[in-house]
Amino acid sequence: MADYEAVAELWGIGKMEIDPPEQVRQRMKRDRDLLLVAELKGKPIGSVIGGWDGRRASVWRLVVHPDFQRRGVAQALLREVEKRLRAKGALSVFLLTWHKNDVALRLYHSCGYHLCEGIVFMYKDCPKRRKGSNTTRRRKSRPEE
Repeated sequence: MADYEAVAELWGIGKMEIDPPEQVRQRMKRDRDLLLVAELKGKPIGSVIGGWDGRRASVWRLVVHPDFQRRGVAQALLREVEKRLRAKGALSVFLLTWHKNDVALRLYHSCGYHLCEGIVFMYKDCPKRRKGSNTTRRRKSRPEE
């Protein structure tokens, strides 16, 4: 967690949502070897997070400080996290990036990644339950329009 503030600052520079410290702490307990930080003279200049659930491997939050981009830092972080994922048994790796992030798209293409046509990315927020609440509200169904 010593690098948390510096890495969170990198996420901010990269216009990424900043994960709360508790979430990062939980991930470090589970997959400490998949949270990588590139440093120069003791200062974090890049980071990446790998994920492994025993079946699927993923890469996210790859970020390099703008002053150190286009120097091979991102490729080195990506290669290292992929190496660690392969050591865990990964046969393939997926990642997500914004479709308009041309810099990231070029990087990932140059590292062997390709688009997965036909895949739709969906998500759902999972709010915490209120204490003492054992019931769930049901939304009234609306008639077909």
